[in-house]
Amino acid sequence: MAQEKKIMVVDDDEAMRAALFAALSRQGHEVEIFDNGEDALKSLGPGSRDLVISDVKMAPMDGMEFLGKLKKKVPDMPVIMITAFGTVAMAVSAMKKGASDFLLKPFSLDDLDACVQRAVTSRTLEEDAGTEGSKIVTGDPAFSGLIKVADRVAASKATVLILGESGTGKELLARRVHQKSGRDPLIAVNCAAIPDNLLESELMGFEKGAFTGAVKTRIGKFEAAGGGTILLDEVGELSPMLQAKLLRLLQEKVVERLGGDHTIPVDVRVIATTHRNLATMVQEGEFREDLYYRLNVIPLTIPPLRERPSDLMPLAEHFLDLYTEREGLQKPNLSAKAKEFIVQHDWPGNVREMENRLQRAILLCQNNEISEEDIVYGSDLIMENHDDFDPAPGATIRDMETKLIMATLESTGGNQTQAAKHLGISRRTLHNKLKILRIET
Repeated sequence: MAQEKKIMVVDDDEAMRAALFAALSRQGHEVEIFDNGEDALKSLGPGSRDLVISDVKMAPMDGMEFLGKLKKKVPDMPVIMITAFGTVAMAVSAMKKGASDFLLKPFSLDDLDACVQRAVTSRTLEEDAGTEGSKIVTGDPAFSGLIKVADRVAASKATVLILGESGTGKELLARRVHQKSGRDPLIAVNCAAIPDNLLESELMGFEKGAFTGAVKTRIGKFEAAGGGTILLDEVGELSPMLQAKLLRLLQEKVVERLGGDHTIPVDVRVIATTHRNLATMVQEGEFREDLYYRLNVIPLTIPPLRERPSDLMPLAEHFLDLYTEREGLQKPNLSAKAKEFIVQHDWPGNVREMENRLQRAILLCQNNEISEEDIVYGSDLIMENHDDFDPAPGATIRDMETKLIMATLESTGGNQTQAAKHLGISRRTLHNKLKILRIET
């Protein structure tokens, strides 16, 4: 069963509300229903829901107006639009306004569940790709210079390749480039977390009847991002087949839906990010050289946090401000030992690790002061202590693998990309192992 989510359903049809409530509740989700957009908007705030499902045809506020107002209030909220009168043009319009997906009535429970999983997974991936706060905090000369370059090229159509270790803020920089480009919308796709057989249809879309289960035409992310920007996170994980299709798209600026017999022109600005060394992958035959040069028009490499000592304390203060305000708490002080730890720690998980540790420390601290123990609580890097992995007689390989994966995930604050790097496997391999082992992360 999928992890439980808080889902808001907005529909003026009582029967549809009841059906959605029953179907989603059976999947273990916490569901709240509204019969109009006005009341739904009043109830909605940052972090209050994981997903919103809304009808298009509603009164007095229709679904498209509701979608627009919702996105202004909570920009990162995934929204699925449902309608009995859908067209490809309407789907494109909804996606450009920020909808995560578009579901045509009548639909099956499998269609609904798949749509929900895509939407909530997409949000999780976006959160994994960057840090919680939207502000880039830096006084580091190298990073500051990089931001100036990003700002200068933002208005162009040139492809941007953002490189850097996991947790350095690649998605934040990508969003800054998009925001200053004047383009709309921005659609993000994590290439490492979607299986190859699904990723192609997710990116390119498909025609009705293209494969078993394709009962309706569905536009892909590139088509939906027309006029805007598509962010391809972890582009280094693309399979050779998808690398070839992406190359053709960049060269010819057209997409062809799966099962289609014609091409569709697209005006999309591509921003790609990866923690991998694409130049090395080219030399080793793992990444196409021609695609590498197509992506590497404007390369931006973010320095890791260990190379930005002047950013350590400003970032720490930023996260203290962010999370004390969010939790409604008084901002605590950092003890001398806590400050010493922040300055001396090498931060292998980069900005995301700092954010994770300080968010937890705010909740653990006593007497309004954060100690060193509050910051390191539950986060000792397990890879530094191999004694914990002494195989006991009778232990199976599966037992040890499970223990290692769980401990590594704990050490990275649940960050699967960073955990995969520590384990020496790909993000996709870790994702598959978690599915097989049924570990909730």
